[in-house]
Amino acid sequence: WYETAAKGKSDTLHAIFREYKVDAVFTGHYHEYFSQEIEGIKYTSLGSSGGATHKRASAMEYHFAWVTVDADGIHVAPIRMGSVLPWDESTAHDKMAYDRLKHYGLIAEYAAEVDEDMSVPQQEVTVVLDNRLSSHDIEDSLRWEVPENWLVKPQSMIVRLPSGQKQSYKFNVSSNGELYPLPEVTTSLMFKPGNVIELTNRMRIARKAVCYPVTFEPVIDGNISEAFWREPVTRYYNSDGETAETDSTEFYFTHDDSNLYIAARCFDREMSELTATATGHDAMLFGDDCIGLFIEPRFDSDTAYQIYFNPLNTAFDQKLSMGEDGWMDYDRNWDGKYDIGVHRDSDFWSIEVRIPVDQFGAKIESGQNWRINFRRKQPRLKTSADWQTPIDYNPDSYGLLLIR
Repeated sequence: WYETAAKGKSDTLHAIFREYKVDAVFTGHYHEYFSQEIEGIKYTSLGSSGGATHKRASAMEYHFAWVTVDADGIHVAPIRMGSVLPWDESTAHDKMAYDRLKHYGLIAEYAAEVDEDMSVPQQEVTVVLDNRLSSHDIEDSLRWEVPENWLVKPQSMIVRLPSGQKQSYKFNVSSNGELYPLPEVTTSLMFKPGNVIELTNRMRIARKAVCYPVTFEPVIDGNISEAFWREPVTRYYNSDGETAETDSTEFYFTHDDSNLYIAARCFDREMSELTATATGHDAMLFGDDCIGLFIEPRFDSDTAYQIYFNPLNTAFDQKLSMGEDGWMDYDRNWDGKYDIGVHRDSDFWSIEVRIPVDQFGAKIESGQNWRINFRRKQPRLKTSADWQTPIDYNPDSYGLLLIR
């Protein structure tokens, strides 16, 4: 209901609740307390309904709710240690404002580009502090937590930013060791009286992969033997930023005037244990051996595409777009068209895919930089090989595909 009815969008369950005169609805999932009355129905999200719980917009961590039903109606009071609070202590609209502030209040404007050897040559990065979403001035510092493999100068900087203003701050960064973990920058501000929050953001980076042109139409059979498949990407990480523990993986990219071509060779020492069961477009193939792509063809468009393929020529895809609250929304009704070829050998499986780019509303031309991330999942080893980590829907977390 938070993603739909609270934002004025249609919601099937809300329509059913209205039809059958439901008075109150209690939900979990978000691990925080908030409430909203929508067309006469009291909605309450309880943060302590299982798993971790977070203060966030409400400033309440562990709590429970006291519900009274009497002749005057339904009364909900969240209770935390030492206090009984009103039902609307924190509303869905408070959560929306908090989410926007957490996502947009402190951002890295540009990604630091990574060299082929995984080092980051000295370059300037810009951090943007946006206080237009808060009614309180910021008087704090920008503080970097810098891993030993990185250098950030200056490591801290005093900031004073009145409510309603936005300011950029510049830092020099470099790294000559391991790429991960990445530096993180933090500052503090008051969301509302009694609720001081920390804004933290990880430094953005961008690895680079090259997409070479091909002058003829490739045969899509999964057999990656032609000379135009060159300079494979071979270095990957797990979700913790450590070297991936999957078997060796190679990704290749090429293009013609109308299509992007993707190829991957996934080595496997136990091919007999390959997992491939999902069939039919948009089947849930994430438990299979598979490769995954995150593509934003039109740079900074805030529209991207998630596309996965398994060894049975099955494709799962969805369109991603940035929501107002800073979270990515997805459209599973979007379906792409692909030509897929898969080949199996004694110690690897390989895949080739032709992807027409007009379905993205894009053209592919020499000199472009597309944003991209990609991965290989290997269920037998219960891990993945990620090009950039952590895997995120947000295109700001992607690297660069250089169109030659």
